[in-house]
Amino acid sequence: MKKYYFSLLSVIFVTALCVSFSSCGSDEDNPQTSDNTAIPSIIYTSKGYYDGLLYYTIKSDKNMEVAVMRSESYVTTVVIPSHVKIDNKVYTITSINEHAFSQRYYLTEITIPKSVTLIENSAFYGCSSLTSITIPNSVISIGKSAFEGCSSLTSITIPNSVTSIGERALHSCESLTSVTIPNNMTSIGEETFSYCSGLTEITIPNSVTTIGDLAFNGCSNLKSVTISNRVDAIGECVFQNCSSLTSVTIPNSVTSIGNSAFGGCNNLTSVTIPNSVTLIKDHAFGSCPRLKDIYCHAQNLPTADGAFYYTNTFNVTLHVPAESVNKYRATKPWSEFKSIVAL
Repeated sequence: MKKYYFSLLSVIFVTALCVSFSSCGSDEDNPQTSDNTAIPSIIYTSKGYYDGLLYYTIKSDKNMEVAVMRSESYVTTVVIPSHVKIDNKVYTITSINEHAFSQRYYLTEITIPKSVTLIENSAFYGCSSLTSITIPNSVISIGKSAFEGCSSLTSITIPNSVTSIGERALHSCESLTSVTIPNNMTSIGEETFSYCSGLTEITIPNSVTTIGDLAFNGCSNLKSVTISNRVDAIGECVFQNCSSLTSVTIPNSVTSIGNSAFGGCNNLTSVTIPNSVTLIKDHAFGSCPRLKDIYCHAQNLPTADGAFYYTNTFNVTLHVPAESVNKYRATKPWSEFKSIVAL
């Protein structure tokens, strides 16, 4: 009997000792992030560091930074960790590489951690099933074509930390109905929102000084647009074929309106042009068959040769400063308007 009790006590003691050692080692073996999420360990393979779903590459050993390099093709829902553990060292995930999730047709939702500062070119290109994404306010730059062809994406909020969006970043996101452009952004790249046919309104904040060519081309349901009063030029084809746009007011910072800037805006009825505009290029308001009124505040006549091609100016009333009425009546193409009256 004594032997039985001695054996039982020995088992209890050894078990307690093992639990004690396991508990003492858990914090080192399974470090956690500030939000108490366990940091996953990843292994090296011939294709890169791997966690079973995502591949990573080391960006900087000195700064302990890694990037998401690519994913498995079958991913559906992804939560990117903020940190990973490589050879018992903790690395921070700071970027999503070019084409990391490109053409992942089954991907519907992704969570990007607050450690990420850069979303590179074509990172989510062609993710046609992606419906939801939250961009954290750590991101400062979104690359070219980053979300191009994400045709199921319905809304996106770009945080105030972002200062630039690359060309075609949201091109052909046809289900996108709303987008928030942050107050810190200074430029919108070429074709950034082209063919976002679900967009109905857009406000370009006053921080923006440059709008790239074709930026909103083909946004066929766009009904309302507010343009930054720090933009000095409306580039080529910026609002071309925005066929639901009915009126537009050009801010008084603009000096030139580019080729086909509002060409093909079939339902445009009213345009306000400020005194600051000196040049209106070819077809800028061409093929606008329902145009009825232009309010041009320029006392000195803007150069506008070819600006109204295929727009029946005989049906349009031109409103100009009273002191300049006679100048407009004597100068083409302004003299070709139905009537020219004082503002």
